[in-house]
Amino acid sequence: MRPVHRSLVSTIAVLAMSLVLVAGCGGGGDDDGSSSGADTGGAGSLVHVDGTIKANDDGFVITPKGGGEPRTFTEGPAVKRAEVMALSASGEPARVTYRDGEQDVAAAVGPAPKLGEGVEAVDGLIVSVDDSTLVIKGDDGERTFDISGADPAAFDVEHLQDHASEATPIRVYFRADAPEAGIAYEDA
Repeated sequence: MRPVHRSLVSTIAVLAMSLVLVAGCGGGGDDDGSSSGADTGGAGSLVHVDGTIKANDDGFVITPKGGGEPRTFTEGPAVKRAEVMALSASGEPARVTYRDGEQDVAAAVGPAPKLGEGVEAVDGLIVSVDDSTLVIKGDDGERTFDISGADPAAFDVEHLQDHASEATPIRVYFRADAPEAGIAYEDA
């Protein structure tokens, strides 16, 4: 196989694997970097920003999806350089997760969740939330989501409790074939 083709095949394989992981595990938060992940200790809870990334020698720059100034990140130890390069080359929307207070070090990089391809979303206000269940009230009434099977970073219960007390809306993503299981959320 010629080197160019091998590189293209590798890029496509990394993107495909990343999409499977996002669809299976989810992510959370919104396009402007609002809090979204589980607090696993350290400086603060995980937050993220969605947009397009451009790799450079020291890390990458993300241009936020909703506009705003591009942000430069270095890659934390859990970030795979190959995934950053693949997302940069593809131009596909990416999600950069970082710990609040460490805004220049990426904790994770992956494809941003998107509607379609079997993924749907619903907006609403939080009625109740705990480690296993999220209940929101939207235009169609109350809806209960099982969040216990999601990736631990997909639902930051503490952040969701803040949304509940402030009565600010969220958007919950779920697969059409499993509408009771939340896979990700973002601020609406």
